[in-house]
Amino acid sequence: MVDDPEPRSARRRPWETDRKDQSATGRSQAANSQFSANPSGYGRRAPTRVGGLIGAGVWLGIILLAVMAYGYRYQIANLGERLIAILIPAHGYWADSKTVSYFADGSGQFWVDGVVNGIDFRFVVDTGATSIVFGRADARRLGFDPDALHFDHTASTANGRVHYAPVRLRQVAIGPIVVSDVPAEISAGSMREPLLGMEFLKRMSTFEISNGILTIRK
Repeated sequence: MVDDPEPRSARRRPWETDRKDQSATGRSQAANSQFSANPSGYGRRAPTRVGGLIGAGVWLGIILLAVMAYGYRYQIANLGERLIAILIPAHGYWADSKTVSYFADGSGQFWVDGVVNGIDFRFVVDTGATSIVFGRADARRLGFDPDALHFDHTASTANGRVHYAPVRLRQVAIGPIVVSDVPAEISAGSMREPLLGMEFLKRMSTFEISNGILTIRK
């Protein structure tokens, strides 16, 4: 019997590999792969000023926009009012405290949102009407009792002669324009909407219609 010079436990089978050899081989392959993929080190993150310049440019742009928005804040606000007036013609838009403008609707008629004695109304502008005219239902909203009024005045309209009772309104406001102690009329007949007539308009310095826009200046 021949003595085996190598213990059986230390023998390696052909399909077995030393773990140390595997680790070393893996590290070598990884290094070779990295070197072959990027032999010159290109594409590595390196300190640069480009990122800082871009960030500074972004902040500079934000500051400039903020300054411009502040400088044109009134024009921007007016633009917003005009957009609302296009969508809601009766709302109107104004650039100062004495001028208000309204877009005509699809039929060429002008509507005006106003406040009379603290109550909201939507008027139709009628330059053929001599005064501000309300129906009986609106008269009740204003605190007038139609049964107690004297409809002893007459006026000519497109529908013929009508009877009305004269009243006075404490305050009428359209947009930024406010007028106090305004004469008005309560019609004896029924009306779908109140009329904004010449009694109010003639108190303005000017009112004009141009290119589908009614502009009223106090």
